Amino acid sequence: METEKVIGERRSRRSFEEKAVEKEKIGQILDAARLAPSGINLQPWHYIVIQEKEHRKALISAEPPFNSWMKSAPLLIVACVKKTNPYSLIDLGLSIENLLLRATDLGLGSTPTAVHNKDKLKKLLKISEDYSPEITIALGYAKEKKSLTEKIMKALIKGKKNLSEIVSWEEFGNKE
Repeated sequence: METEKVIGERRSRRSFEEKAVEKEKIGQILDAARLAPSGINLQPWHYIVIQEKEHRKALISAEPPFNSWMKSAPLLIVACVKKTNPYSLIDLGLSIENLLLRATDLGLGSTPTAVHNKDKLKKLLKISEDYSPEITIALGYAKEKKSLTEKIMKALIKGKKNLSEIVSWEEFGNKE
């Protein structure tokens, strides 16, 4: 798939088929995350892949109830960061974006969600003290038929802004 097409097709999906994601695809997705740029190449991220149904249920129960839609995802990935410098979260974001775009390229749906109960997740997943869980990514083959949650979200969320609304030239507010 071409880059522009992948970027245009990437959407947050909250309803998934009951089909496992192939290990080869998981490897390709994680490799794309690995290849992301980071400040002085520190690569401050660590990913925890959760496939077992009981482990997924435990993870979802550790997070707020509004994330219950994740139960349909056959694969969850928890993105952790080692805060080595003030830019570590930016580096993690770049890595996650690579992961999300590669997932789209491979025909998978995905949704990143902020971790709310970091202490509970650290304990549950036995995360090293120097890492912090930041994002849970739900992955799988998206259902063609949109779930009620997706329909509600689509009604609430506006379309993408025009470039003229988010870009200034030479100084803030200058539209030319």
